[in-house]
Amino acid sequence: MILCVAGDIHGALDRMFADILAFESALSVRFDWVLHVGDFGVWPDPSRIDGATRRHEGAGDFPTWAAERREAPRPTVFIKGNHEDFVWLDSQPSAEVLAGLFYLRNGQVRELRSGDDMLRVGGVGGCYGPSDFERQSASLQGYAKRHYTRDEIGALAAHGRLDILLSHDAPAGVPFERHRRGPGYVSEAAGLDDLLARTQPRICFFGHHHTRLEAAVAGVPCRGLNKAPHPGSLLAVEMRAGQRDWQILGEWPPPAGTGLKSATPRKPCGDPRRSLAKPEANAHDDLDARGGGLAKRLVPLVCQVQALQDQARTLGVFPNDRDLLTCPHCGLAEDVLAGGHLITSYAPGDPDTGLRFREPEPDEGPSICPGCGAEVGLDPPAALDDL
Repeated sequence: MILCVAGDIHGALDRMFADILAFESALSVRFDWVLHVGDFGVWPDPSRIDGATRRHEGAGDFPTWAAERREAPRPTVFIKGNHEDFVWLDSQPSAEVLAGLFYLRNGQVRELRSGDDMLRVGGVGGCYGPSDFERQSASLQGYAKRHYTRDEIGALAAHGRLDILLSHDAPAGVPFERHRRGPGYVSEAAGLDDLLARTQPRICFFGHHHTRLEAAVAGVPCRGLNKAPHPGSLLAVEMRAGQRDWQILGEWPPPAGTGLKSATPRKPCGDPRRSLAKPEANAHDDLDARGGGLAKRLVPLVCQVQALQDQARTLGVFPNDRDLLTCPHCGLAEDVLAGGHLITSYAPGDPDTGLRFREPEPDEGPSICPGCGAEVGLDPPAALDDL
């Protein structure tokens, strides 16, 4: 079975599915299922969006999708994040909230089927909230529904072994090299680590922190996905029923370089070339029919620009995609030479020090001064609930 796993999109459904179809074309596959790790952006009524959504992306595309009863171009399963209309989600009589779009409630399992293959996927959406974790999930009201609870963890553990666990927050114990809460932050999302130990999925995917990373908790590989449309926001995974082996086929947008680069395989299960079905000739027609043709044409161009910027950084050329940095503590400052090369110096006209500010992944926080280690360009820190 070929799966696409997607990071936080905060309502950008049109862009996500355009990226997914472009990803299919690059891999020459057709995804059997799409899995989403929360902050899907379920806001059918734009007037109900929460404060953080209002300050950032806004209601996104879901109001239009809901009003027009659109159909997802690929079967898609999502869990809740901490920015959704929880009241609307809880009121839906069926898991299929729109055609081909399935909501996986906390503590439940969905069986994904494709031909003779069947995979068991469990979900725990929302983020960790110490004040709500020990409460009964049924007692949570309003915005408190953004938190998962211990009884939901127990309900999912009772289902036994899983193939895949989808969680919005990072399981407790996942370390972050860089984080809004400071370098070396370790996730404190209680209960998810215990759930991994009890269900032993082949892999856990999570979002919320808007960064791609790999870790292991309770012997289970954990993979963090970036926020769309940044690199590492989509992963292609091949997994077969009845086997513990699985393989990552690639990520989207593609890393710097030419073509699509596949990630390092995880115990590849047989020859993946034998199991990659060719896409149907009209794989993009369904998106075009809903006005997505322009998005489909723009996606490769955007990815080319991102790849060129990455190559420029590798060559030491400043791609002019951000402001130049100056450390307010030690005075080390960036400058750009006439040829476009980026340098640093402590005073105008001084020779290049050879030091370079460490740039974080998108949405990860400030840059780090290589001279004194201070954080540079740090905006007032956002609470994790604002992510």
